Amino acid sequence: MDFVGFAPSVGMQGGPDPESLLKLFPTDGAADPGASASAVAAVAGYFTWQAAQPLSPGIPRVRQFQAAEGEAAMRWLRMRTG
Repeated sequence: MDFVGFAPSVGMQGGPDPESLLKLFPTDGAADPGASASAVAAVAGYFTWQAAQPLSPGIPRVRQFQAAEGEAAMRWLRMRTG
């Protein structure tokens, strides 16, 4: 789950996309593809929902960051689910 949480952030900040990153950290098939897609969907939903919340005092760009993180996770989810 940790990987699913940080992988979209790596891609949105100029690193490899999550699928390419996953190849650098093979799981030897330990993760069920359906469960992996569910975890990616959860991360995408979390960041998309957070981005839609009211602005947070003292953290002016957090919603913009969360929106970008949600978009990156949604792209990954589309890659995983076709």
